[in-house]
Amino acid sequence: MADRARVALETDSEEAQWTLITEYAMDAVYDLPELPACDRAFYLPGGSTTNVWLDIRGDVEAIVEQETSRWDDLVSEGLATGWHVEQYPLEAMPGEYEALFGKQGADLWDQLLALSSRLSRSVEEEFAELPAPVDEYPDEESPARIGWWALLHALTEQMGYSLDDEFDAHLEGMRTNIENMARVDGAERANRRLDDLEEELDNLREQVDTGPPSEE
Repeated sequence: MADRARVALETDSEEAQWTLITEYAMDAVYDLPELPACDRAFYLPGGSTTNVWLDIRGDVEAIVEQETSRWDDLVSEGLATGWHVEQYPLEAMPGEYEALFGKQGADLWDQLLALSSRLSRSVEEEFAELPAPVDEYPDEESPARIGWWALLHALTEQMGYSLDDEFDAHLEGMRTNIENMARVDGAERANRRLDDLEEELDNLREQVDTGPPSEE
């Protein structure tokens, strides 16, 4: 009996993909774990495709039997163009999950993805439009910029992580981002962003040496 699978919910555009995420996937990650057969569920945009990947953990056969009619309804309602199930053991996924993070790390990755999937519904409910990554109000004169980054900063602080912890987390995230950028967009693009980073670090060092503005 398979204990994990990926349901590929197919769409034909990025707009349709986002609609499927907001109209179905954000609720599914709450609803599916209510089934006795489902231990965990999370979603991801479908990589280089416009699919929505719904990863399920538990008794895959029972979950699929239970949800087939709902996934068929997504197609008949026009939210998806089709769907299929991809079963896989972790050890058969080179470069991902257990091969990448180790056995315990793979389970934590699943747990974190399930958590972020649930959080995404709160974000969607809170904002009519997502905040800009760094500066939501570029035309407003202010000594500091506010954007999506601040949510990550605030949550890290609220959960009791230290400044050093936050630094280490961002550094690892930056390393992962650059590696992904090089893989997806090419080395030239990644190196341009590394140049941007070097410039920012030089400016930041100068600011630190001269004394940064105080923050509450």
